[in-house]
Amino acid sequence: ASRAAEFKAVCTDGSHPLEWTQYHNEYKALYERHLDSVLSLLGMTREEAKQYFIWLHQSAKFLDDDSEDLYTCLDTLTAAEDYHEFLQVMFAEVRKQGAEARHSAADNAAHGGSGGDGRAVVWRRIEIEEVEEVEVTVPSGVAAGQILPVQYLGLPYKVTVP
Repeated sequence: ASRAAEFKAVCTDGSHPLEWTQYHNEYKALYERHLDSVLSLLGMTREEAKQYFIWLHQSAKFLDDDSEDLYTCLDTLTAAEDYHEFLQVMFAEVRKQGAEARHSAADNAAHGGSGGDGRAVVWRRIEIEEVEEVEVTVPSGVAAGQILPVQYLGLPYKVTVP
């Protein structure tokens, strides 16, 4: 969560900053150490834990029930191994932190003597959530008016170069 802001990079060529791979490797190592200590406390092997999660997943699918939020738990657990899952977790954290910051700013405006009615503050907050300004470095050879495909927080966008 502390490095989430570093995942706000705009990627113009489909690649990702090398630091992201380093952060994923650090996360994997941290996760492995934590998993080993938890399994040790439970007296379980990795294979037993794997079989248990497979059983949980199959049961949830069979019953069509995710009331215990198992899929979110499994996504978090598999993010340690899968780089793309890790990115999705980090992008979700960036969005969460952004929403919390906007919510905090709206609360401050509502309670900071703005004099307006609370609904107006909420309306402005929704407007702000829909737009985010990002800086894109235009690669050499790309001219004004051209469409530049970029990725931001894991989503593709087409930006017209000014």
